[in-house]
Amino acid sequence: MIQRVLNIFRKSKFYLALRYSWLHDLYTQLKYHAFFKHKVAESEMYTQIIKTYLPENPLIFDIGANIGDLSIAFKKAGARVVSVEPDPINLTHLRFRNKKALFTIEPIAIGNIDGQIPFYVHLRDNALSTAKTLNLSDFETTTVESQKMQTLIAKYGIPDFIKIDAEGFEWPILQSLSLPIQMLCFEINFPEFQEEAIHIINHLHTLSPDYKFNISSNDENLSFEKLIDMQVMLSLINNYKGKYAMIFCLLEK
Repeated sequence: MIQRVLNIFRKSKFYLALRYSWLHDLYTQLKYHAFFKHKVAESEMYTQIIKTYLPENPLIFDIGANIGDLSIAFKKAGARVVSVEPDPINLTHLRFRNKKALFTIEPIAIGNIDGQIPFYVHLRDNALSTAKTLNLSDFETTTVESQKMQTLIAKYGIPDFIKIDAEGFEWPILQSLSLPIQMLCFEINFPEFQEEAIHIINHLHTLSPDYKFNISSNDENLSFEKLIDMQVMLSLINNYKGKYAMIFCLLEK
């Protein structure tokens, strides 16, 4: 009951105005300096990736946009951004931060069907909300609209970059992808979704044998100076000792 009241408060105009004020930014920088530095480093990493590998004014799909931190970073890097987010609280934050129409918001999930799918809203941390069936003790079940990736592409065009952070639902999201994309990245938590990561890598290889890869274990920098090939990436996934990684896939032409 208390958590539901807090969730209602987190969607209030008063909370949103405070949450995205300069005062809150200053508080975060002083009280949680390491976290603040991490978020800055994450934005800088993606900005550098965009400027290195993508054309000017690229089209980016931010799948699992959460409250929009990376959508805003993508926009500042000169991209056209489609932010996809089904969680109701995250959507409230995303819309509040989008007053100047920085990006296009799609209040849906991306999956392997066009239609309605179950969605599990985490009661304490909306960054953990997912369409993946997990231990549901800390989740509230709702229903959201789902579209295949190909449906989203038909609406907005072929993106230059797709970022996917869907708490274990990455493989269903990419199953409907039927053409190679210049660059994409997806989150993997180990060991739970190790097999899904292998499915994704193999699927991308069927779309194009020219994909090369990189990885980030901290969302602040890429692990390799040069891109690695598929077999090296698969070996790395099979022997990965960490708990988390963002895998980057680039189509080399």
